[in-house]
Amino acid sequence: MDFIKDIFHLYHPDVKKLTSFGFTFSDDAYHYEKDLNDEFIIRIDIKGEDINAKVYDKAFNEEYSLIFMDRVVGEFVGKIREEYQKVLIEIRDKCFYKTVFNSLQANRLALYVKKEYDIEPDFPWAKYPSFGVIRNKDNNLWFGLFGEVEDDKLAPGVKGHVIINLKPEKHLHDDLLKVKGIYPAWHMNKKNWISVSLNDTLSDEFIQSLIDSSYNETVGKQVKKVYPRKKKRP
Repeated sequence: MDFIKDIFHLYHPDVKKLTSFGFTFSDDAYHYEKDLNDEFIIRIDIKGEDINAKVYDKAFNEEYSLIFMDRVVGEFVGKIREEYQKVLIEIRDKCFYKTVFNSLQANRLALYVKKEYDIEPDFPWAKYPSFGVIRNKDNNLWFGLFGEVEDDKLAPGVKGHVIINLKPEKHLHDDLLKVKGIYPAWHMNKKNWISVSLNDTLSDEFIQSLIDSSYNETVGKQVKKVYPRKKKRP
């Protein structure tokens, strides 16, 4: 069970609210603890975007890890598991803010697109809710695709994170692939598109220039018709 990932997906900490809630700051992280009952205590550490939350037995100061094991059931462990989740949800609702993408840089760039072109990403696939398309309002052509990829999808050994697929000018395509943080396009035509990491490897300003270039590739192009999807026969 990955409670942290499930509860805090798309949420980011507000450090001012953490302090007001009761977190203390030391060793570059925010710390908080709370009694779950007479026997157990929850300890939470937040460092940047990383959240660590564990339950400890007060008497022995040992971690009580049974709540994370799917196969362990029963009224007692179920109650501790429920209290653990309640604390995390309360902290999320009072000390975190929700974003569109699970990357601060992705959200900053989405805001740039909104301000510069008055375009917001749309999310056409219910099965893939993290994938947002940005398209030219005049002709409906894509000039970018935000998405969250899994480990090894961009290249062997590269951990999964949020990316944006962009279409650069053709004469720049191969040279851009030599830049750290830029890869052959994931799940799109690799001859025309690239995947750009949105984990702050590259500056916002540099990626903004690539977004502008990709947008310009759609300007003046023929309007693309969008047909409604056919309904499946009952």
